[in-house]
Amino acid sequence: FRRVLFRSGTLRDAIETAYDTELQLEKDYVRWYSACAKDPVTAEFLLQFLRGQRKSVGEYGDLLSRLDLAGD
Repeated sequence: FRRVLFRSGTLRDAIETAYDTELQLEKDYVRWYSACAKDPVTAEFLLQFLRGQRKSVGEYGDLLSRLDLAGD
């Protein structure tokens, strides 16, 4: 896991950083899930995390959309 350092002062920057981090983790879960195609137990285990991660990415995306509508 990477440690993300956030030094900007805007709400948008904080949410964009969180969104990018969550999106990268989702991509990692997809990669890990694909790598264990021959191991259905591990694949099912990772699928649980992937579902939760997809929800998290969506929530941050929604926050960014709301900021766009509100004009930051």
